[in-house]
Amino acid sequence: MNVQFVTGADDRMFLQTLILLQSFANAGAADAIKVCDFGFAPGPRSFLKSNDKLLVADPPIPESHRQHPWYHKAALVEFIARDVDATVWLDSDVLLTGDPRLEIGALVAEMRNSGAMVAACMDGTDLGTACRDWKAAGQNTVPFAELLHRFGVALHHPYLNSGVFVANTQEWLVEWKKVTFDIEQHFLFEQNAFNAVIWRVPERVRILDRRRWNLHGFDLKRISADVDLASLRCDDQQVMVVHATSPDERDVRILEGSGKLGDRRIPVWLKVFCQPRLQA
Repeated sequence: MNVQFVTGADDRMFLQTLILLQSFANAGAADAIKVCDFGFAPGPRSFLKSNDKLLVADPPIPESHRQHPWYHKAALVEFIARDVDATVWLDSDVLLTGDPRLEIGALVAEMRNSGAMVAACMDGTDLGTACRDWKAAGQNTVPFAELLHRFGVALHHPYLNSGVFVANTQEWLVEWKKVTFDIEQHFLFEQNAFNAVIWRVPERVRILDRRRWNLHGFDLKRISADVDLASLRCDDQQVMVVHATSPDERDVRILEGSGKLGDRRIPVWLKVFCQPRLQA
């Protein structure tokens, strides 16, 4: 079975992507991951290509949708090879604590037996609550609410995080792209389209334990770790993927400025964990 691990980034997220690639290398899985080109400059593009890491869209992303990297992410199906049986997407601001390939292989086999199309983690609330909370915070939720209504999606379903997911059918990825490209751009539009498409057929959704596969947000407050990431745990669950995203600035902060690389200064933009062990 051909399972492809992929991430995607542009210039701003290049250094963050190198951290993810290094975590794959540390886990002994350096050759497993590829990087989708969401708008790299010649330098980063050449570096990734020379290391056999670069994927480009075929056909290219339309000019009308190139301005936002989330459109590129939703067009994932145009980056991966047509003979890929299952795709494991990881946002570029995550890192691994171990080799996921054996467990992912078993998961994909289980999904095929059960008829599940996509596996992802909950984000901590349901669809209806997410819409109400964002609206109360001043965000435009109308396009998302209208999409859920048009698709007949029940609002009690969990809101899923698209930062880490497994898709075992390219047909589903085609539908996600179509809906994302058609919807009005708004708060979290790519992830909202992901949820609307995924919950059209609830019985074909596989929920993953977010403490293992997408540790992020307020769950970051409950981690424990020894001297290395291999010992990272949340509650009683060993963590495989930790994600540098949270609504609380005490969990993740932005490091922005410049750094020295040899005799050059390079721009730096990194999402940094605030927990000392994770930061190290």
